[in-house]
Amino acid sequence: MGYDSPSQFSREYRRQFGAPPSQDAARLRYATLAPALSVP
Repeated sequence: MGYDSPSQFSREYRRQFGAPPSQDAARLRYATLAPALSVP
């Protein structure tokens, strides 16, 4: 299944997961970087 535009993908993603893809991307970036930031 493809999407005609990024905005269509974003709408469908939000409908499916309850949050925009940018919010999940930011959460995943933080989860990846947080352990490295807390190392003394």
